[in-house]
Amino acid sequence: MSVQGSLTPVELLETAEKLFATKNQNMYRAAILEAITALEANVRDKAFPALKARVGLDLTKWLEEKTRMDFDTRLGLFIPLMTGLKIDKKDKLWNDYKNQKKFVTKSPIQG
Repeated sequence: MSVQGSLTPVELLETAEKLFATKNQNMYRAAILEAITALEANVRDKAFPALKARVGLDLTKWLEEKTRMDFDTRLGLFIPLMTGLKIDKKDKLWNDYKNQKKFVTKSPIQG
């Protein structure tokens, strides 16, 4: 478990795998949500320490706050900046992520 009491990306992914392994269709949405949360937490954990080393603490804190609810920017801008790896937002994997994100964040009342 992380220092602040929240689950680490590894713990979140392990939970997602356990939920999916139940083969209970009622647990699939929860499994997807846990996996997405693991991805987002992993990007956060990798991007911001690297940004801090490059641009300093104050700008890193500001960028973290400004992108708190903007994972697309965190992944699409910060990860390439830190790793040199380009994120292809036209790729099937990106589209699958976006579709699943819409699925799990849609209110059950909305249908």
